Amino acid sequence: MLKLEPMSKVRIIAAKAQTERLVGALYSFGGVEVRQTASERQERPAEEFGEISRELVRLRALAERLAVKGGKIRKATLAEALEEARQIPAQEFENLFAQAAKARQEAERAGSRASELEPFKGLNVKQETLRNGLLSFHYAKPRKTAKDVEAAFAKARVPFQAQQAGEYFLYAFPKAREAQAKPILEAQTTGALGIPQANASFKSELAEARALQASALRDLEQAGEKIAALKRKHAARLADSIKALELHSRKAQLPSRFAASDFAVTVEGWVPSKNFGKLEKAVAEATAGKTVVEKVATKEHPPSVLDNPKAIRPFEFLVRFFSLPSEHELDPTIFISMTFPVFFGMILGDVGYGLCAVLLALFLRSKFKKGFYRDVSGMMLLSGLSTTAFGFVYTEFFGFNNIFGYHWTTLIHRLEAEGLAELMALVIFIGMLHLALGFIIGAVTAYREKEWKHAVAKTSWLFAEIGLIAFLASSAGITFFELIVQFTAFAPGWFWGALGVIGMAGIAATEGAVALMELPGLFSNLFSYLRIMALGVSAVILALIIDKIPLQPSLEPMGLLSFILFAAFFVLAHIGALMLGLFESSIQSLRLHYVEFFSKFYRGGGIAFNPLSREMEGEV
Repeated sequence: MLKLEPMSKVRIIAAKAQTERLVGALYSFGGVEVRQTASERQERPAEEFGEISRELVRLRALAERLAVKGGKIRKATLAEALEEARQIPAQEFENLFAQAAKARQEAERAGSRASELEPFKGLNVKQETLRNGLLSFHYAKPRKTAKDVEAAFAKARVPFQAQQAGEYFLYAFPKAREAQAKPILEAQTTGALGIPQANASFKSELAEARALQASALRDLEQAGEKIAALKRKHAARLADSIKALELHSRKAQLPSRFAASDFAVTVEGWVPSKNFGKLEKAVAEATAGKTVVEKVATKEHPPSVLDNPKAIRPFEFLVRFFSLPSEHELDPTIFISMTFPVFFGMILGDVGYGLCAVLLALFLRSKFKKGFYRDVSGMMLLSGLSTTAFGFVYTEFFGFNNIFGYHWTTLIHRLEAEGLAELMALVIFIGMLHLALGFIIGAVTAYREKEWKHAVAKTSWLFAEIGLIAFLASSAGITFFELIVQFTAFAPGWFWGALGVIGMAGIAATEGAVALMELPGLFSNLFSYLRIMALGVSAVILALIIDKIPLQPSLEPMGLLSFILFAAFFVLAHIGALMLGLFESSIQSLRLHYVEFFSKFYRGGGIAFNPLSREMEGEV
């Protein structure tokens, strides 16, 4: 639980003819991580790798176009997986995609032509008139009125004809007078449009363009319906086939990690020490004993495998998120599983919110059997129970100071001066113990690795922390040090002062006098735990503000409507407060572990263990 799973590096040597059976045995066993074996010559992937890759490229491209994801891992031979993949009518999909693309292009082209002709639909002009070259035409909107344009032409004595189509006018004038007409049109009109070419009237060509667009859109819709129908029929098979072929692809690639000679292959990797015998037996059975499996002495860092009881395993996520412990460190999961829910519950501390968190956790557990949300549900379940317990300590139920109508004995009232002082004293006391635990773990870790100097340094920091804080608490008479004073009452103040001095001397001797400059940071870490109190009080105040929403039932229509609206707002506001409380409690509790607690003993940097079983489950 505190120690990482012991790991062994293994080497397997097999006759080259046994490569395929060896790969099968390794995947069947699953619990081994195969590393790239250093060699001047590497084994090539299996012969079927090329065929698998080509099929995967085809299916992945189709899945991307159809937005198909997921898939189930099913045991199937390569022949079965390829046969199932070939039953997917990829060519039929491609034909439909091509039909849809063609229809889309035709619809866009016809729509563009219709948009071009739309402003001219009201014109009644023969096309040969527009093309005879005797007249010039200008299609534009008058800046002011049509009469202003006519007056300008009359003043310049330029003969013209005008035909209106909506806001626009088609002006026609002799070609010989174009030089005189153009300045008038530029000054008196705006929004000029180029006259499109047409074989017939604008109106008839517009109708034809719209008909072509409608026909293309119908073709596009029909192609889409056929694609959707095929997708419904083959989507699951497509996703499953990709998963199956990906597994076979990884199996086919696995030999490329092997070192090769003319007659043998060598593979190296890591396995939990307790499973070495099982690996040896599995490989021997698969290859008829024509292999050698041995442990290898190495100075390499083994992968880190956490080993915790099922109840606290969800909290491993918090350790992995920060960094896995290295081979010589203790696994902090057990400590986080105890202190994280406590800090969370002390911050949120409400029976109503706690029960909601428990119900939400149970809902997530019913929906997810593994993965991120499963871990979240496990952490939320314990944190919700802690929140409920502290809700009884504070006697808070959605902010109210009674629980189901009953007034319980309030152990700590967070909104009264006396209760606030008690809570401050409690969090400071817990903070001191939490920091001390970090130093103790650091000293134990160093002792286990025979790093004596480092062990003395961590012990000295422990003495400095306990001694200086206890001396300050016993001599200063500060309210929030009350619990520490009671804890240290068995010895006089000078004893704690001397302990602090011994600790500082040990720090200077092991880490140098400069390290003493970090002592103020120690007190900063301690006072950082006051955020538990501050955030908790802010959560209570927010809940009390929400509880001020007037909820007065009435049989009057307006009164009933007001009650329904206020009740809905009341519920939504408490849901928002709950979500904010869950987020803040999680983030701040996590911060106290990552920044204050871990900094006393934890370095991390461990390497994750990636066994072949994860590939079989589609996790890599």
